[in-house]
Amino acid sequence: MAAIFISYRRSDSDGHAGRLFDRLSHWFDADALFYDLDGIDAGDTFPASIASALGAAKVVLVLIGPDWLATLNERAGKPDVDYVRHEVEAALQRHAAGNGMRVVPVLFGGTAMPSAPQFAPALQASLSALCALDAHEFRGKQADWDQQFVRLREHVAEVIGVPARFRTPAGTEQVFRVIDQAISPHFQDPNDLLGRLRETLSASGSAAVVARAALYGMGGLGKTQLALKYCHALRDRYAGVWWFRAETETTLQVDAGDACKAVSAPVREGELPTAAFKRWLATQAAPWLLVFDNAEDAASLRPHLPEGRLHHVLITSRNPGLGGLAQPVELAAWTNEQAADFLAARTGHASRDDLLALANDLGGLPLALEQAASYLDENGTSIPRYRELLAGVDTANLMLDEGRAATGYERSVAGTLSLAFDRLSPAAARLLRICAFAAPEPLPERWFTEARDVLPAALVEVVSRPLAWDKTVGELRRYGLATRVQIGSLDAVLATATTPGTEHALAFHRLTQQVTRARLAVAMDDGPVWQALLVACCPADTNSPPLWPRWAMFAPHVVQFDRCATAGWLDTRTLARLLDPVASYLQYGPALYPMSRVLFERALRLCHDAFGDEDNDTLKSMNNLAELLRAQGDLAGARELQQQVWAICRRVLGDEHPNTLISMNNLAGTLGAQGDLAGARELQQQVL
Repeated sequence: MAAIFISYRRSDSDGHAGRLFDRLSHWFDADALFYDLDGIDAGDTFPASIASALGAAKVVLVLIGPDWLATLNERAGKPDVDYVRHEVEAALQRHAAGNGMRVVPVLFGGTAMPSAPQFAPALQASLSALCALDAHEFRGKQADWDQQFVRLREHVAEVIGVPARFRTPAGTEQVFRVIDQAISPHFQDPNDLLGRLRETLSASGSAAVVARAALYGMGGLGKTQLALKYCHALRDRYAGVWWFRAETETTLQVDAGDACKAVSAPVREGELPTAAFKRWLATQAAPWLLVFDNAEDAASLRPHLPEGRLHHVLITSRNPGLGGLAQPVELAAWTNEQAADFLAARTGHASRDDLLALANDLGGLPLALEQAASYLDENGTSIPRYRELLAGVDTANLMLDEGRAATGYERSVAGTLSLAFDRLSPAAARLLRICAFAAPEPLPERWFTEARDVLPAALVEVVSRPLAWDKTVGELRRYGLATRVQIGSLDAVLATATTPGTEHALAFHRLTQQVTRARLAVAMDDGPVWQALLVACCPADTNSPPLWPRWAMFAPHVVQFDRCATAGWLDTRTLARLLDPVASYLQYGPALYPMSRVLFERALRLCHDAFGDEDNDTLKSMNNLAELLRAQGDLAGARELQQQVWAICRRVLGDEHPNTLISMNNLAGTLGAQGDLAGARELQQQVL
């Protein structure tokens, strides 16, 4: 039965009703519409057909023209049947019953929505409810009518039970061309981005909104896959679908030329194919979906987009700066839980801990997750083994190229994330290379100013000029290689209880950094620069609470530096001198004793292996580790280390050296804590 019932009075809106029926016929099957000229077959009883159609309808469109109210009132006192009145009354009764049926008044010819007192007294009880409903008005010229129809059509299509699709004219096929790439058979959309896309593009009826959406985010998030899925899932909503490769002007014009041939659109002499196709689209009454894939910037794309709100435009880009061109829809990496759910369904692995650990290693990047699952399937390896290979210095980059079978993605993770490397300016490329050795956590931009003296010349010039710095950061954002985020001010004096200060920081996906280290960075050049930057920005005092925000930002980058530094350029003493104060901050600030102990032991091991027991940095690390053990309650462990420090100081420095006296005093404090007050007193007397 028909889901859409068109109620109209021939003397008032016959022409408008026919026009509306023709338009709706492009979008809904014939049996989804009831229009009395076409909806009643020969031999049917007229009242019975209307009653049956109204009973099955999901939407009733009540067409109201200039004479609708006057004719209704005039016929209210006459004995003959007014079918329009009975249609509206029956529709309002079903609407009031709350069964999901919708009544939509549709106004034509400058008609205003009637108020309840304007109805004849005999009609007010049954028809007053109509006045409270939202009306849809057609007004203005043809172009306005076209856009207003789109809004009405979307409103109707939203109703549950109304089957919407674009019906191509008899004897023709829908023009449909998308990129020659398969949709992944394991496609998932945990954040319902398809629904958000549909909602965004369906907002075209609003006078303030153009039907354009821009999917943006770093490479590997599945922007092209999502666009493909949208094209296939919703193709029936459009007269045609065409895909443009927008990464270069050449590919864009080639695809536009093919589109002109497909629809027989004439290309004038000297005219670009995109202009010819745009001109042809302007003559079409039914909407098209145009996909501009891998667009780089708004300025170069803007001239090629259709005007108005009839046609829908879907853009994919790594560039977040397309908000002035289309409604932005950001793709973000999946949460660890979402990624683990995908891996569980994809691989059948049962260990939730293993799945979450791998999800974290891959940073929730859909492409990386699919490649990992494919590799696990192909090779039958375990997740712990895969993680070992992913973390290995010699195998990490290889793993980001493996496992590409049947992923549905065009390139590997390594290939996708490195696409833009050749397009970066020297300054942006060098900044990315240096930051590849940082942690994925936010990286305060102020550090580059504070460490200006240790930066290469190309970056010194950039950080010295705010506009040049913004432009360089903008390059990384445009290609999806970095994001710019707001963090709390690192200077406690700038913050108040009601207005905490904020500042800019850069953030990089861990796999972007991994690919950069493997394919772009020069470790012998870039690693030492990052090392020097950390030294220059290291806060001065681990015991000062006002400096703890700085330490909180600083600590993850030192830990990551320890992970990715290699023997070829690593300065062991510098690394130890960074790890040691970070460990102290973790002890005195957030009181993360286990993590603090790991870093103290790492610093001690580095110094011991490189410089021996008698080195000052070795002794300092031993003493700091002892203090931590004492704070944890491991007094025996603390005492053993402190005795070693005291013995070495006496042997190397002598009994009267300040460091020897400090080691004696520290040991005395531990003896006192153990209850050996006599032993503690004896040492303290010697110190005094």
